[in-house]
Amino acid sequence: MLFLSIAAVSAGTFEREAVKVDLTSQEFRSLAVSSNGKYLAAGDCEGNLHIYNLQTSEYTCLQGAHDAEILTLSFTLSTQDISGEIANNSYFLASGGRDCIIHLYDVERNFELIGSVDDHSAAVTSIKVSSNSCNILSCSAD
Repeated sequence: MLFLSIAAVSAGTFEREAVKVDLTSQEFRSLAVSSNGKYLAAGDCEGNLHIYNLQTSEYTCLQGAHDAEILTLSFTLSTQDISGEIANNSYFLASGGRDCIIHLYDVERNFELIGSVDDHSAAVTSIKVSSNSCNILSCSAD
């Protein structure tokens, strides 16, 4: 497997370096970086969600996050990026997959699953969460 080691160079710019590692044969289908640059989330073709803390190099794998490949990921703005725009302290990661489901994870609670939406009848291909964390926009093949 070819694993990309990503290092922050400056705000919004990343360098990548190919590193050969013997983890699994899973392939990433989606990637998202949190607005504060702390987390990199990657969804693989088997429905697992991989979370990398880019500051501490900690790695977490949420196995079976979806029943099929994860096609899209989106972080909300971190609370420090919002500057008091909203009253709640929510910081989420949303994921969508070929299993037609959208999951919402609480970043501040170690990516605890807090809710799911299963209203699509086909694969969720794109997802965005509004800056106030109150709305989820999704696209699907349905």
